[in-house]
Amino acid sequence: MATNAQVAARAGVSTATVSRAINGTARVNPDTHQRVTKAARDLDYTPSAKAVALAKGERTMVAALAPVGLPDAVIGPLVTHASAVAPDVSFISVVSRPHLDVELRRLARDDRIAAVLSISMTPRPGQANWFAAGRPPLIAAGARARGGSFVARDERAAGHLAAQFLLDRGHRSIAFVAGDPSPAPYADPSADRLLGYSDALRQVRTGISCVARRVADKASASKVLRRLMCRSRPPTGVVAATADVALQVMLAGVQQLAIETVTFDDSPDPERLGLTAVGGERPWPMALDMVAQAIHCSQWAPVEAHIRPVLVERHLA
Repeated sequence: MATNAQVAARAGVSTATVSRAINGTARVNPDTHQRVTKAARDLDYTPSAKAVALAKGERTMVAALAPVGLPDAVIGPLVTHASAVAPDVSFISVVSRPHLDVELRRLARDDRIAAVLSISMTPRPGQANWFAAGRPPLIAAGARARGGSFVARDERAAGHLAAQFLLDRGHRSIAFVAGDPSPAPYADPSADRLLGYSDALRQVRTGISCVARRVADKASASKVLRRLMCRSRPPTGVVAATADVALQVMLAGVQQLAIETVTFDDSPDPERLGLTAVGGERPWPMALDMVAQAIHCSQWAPVEAHIRPVLVERHLA
């Protein structure tokens, strides 16, 4: 692939003149401009989109903030899709709430940034205001951003769908089992999923037994299951708040107890567990499409996109 220097040598001008002629950032003598464009055409020279944008003083960089430990199954498609959206994408691993606060404040003031993508993290209320008019837009994927743009699944509806699945299967004693709350700023869908679970059970009103418990690991899951089975009406169905919790519950012996379990389409893959799961469209592609629109929009207005949950039935092998 030809370079700026090769075009300059062929046209008999400096590399700076080539940049001015190609990018149109300053007046160039018509004869010189013709020589440069002919040399570029002969050499099949194409300037990078990033170089052109920088020369014109445009914002070119997209900053993607992601929590430490984001699964490769998410990172891989994100990198591929992001590279097609913007010429320059910087991935920043976030380790804590204070770290996110510092990065967001820094990026809001960076004139090179065209847009900021927050992945599976919830900005504080008011932080979206840092990205107001004249600043790069903040777009959250997989979490809600109050006052800003976001793409996220309706987790309350997802919890309702999971509980309703068990109710439709004839279960009348249903437990909700969650893990320890995710530390801020990481998005924790369990609370909204519990609200949806409660909504579904309240609609039935009579003859329903429900209980919510938290587990931290396989050992605590075993203790929780033993306590649940000692109740006057032990559960015949379980809504596991995440697939990680579902795995712990399965390892603790829920299959031997013949308790039907439904979970959510998180990591690890519930298909490997053979469980019915509540899933839905992934937020990352939609959020990156939103980023692509924001880059080329001079006046960006916040957009809220809610992904509708769907049920994917699976059966144990």
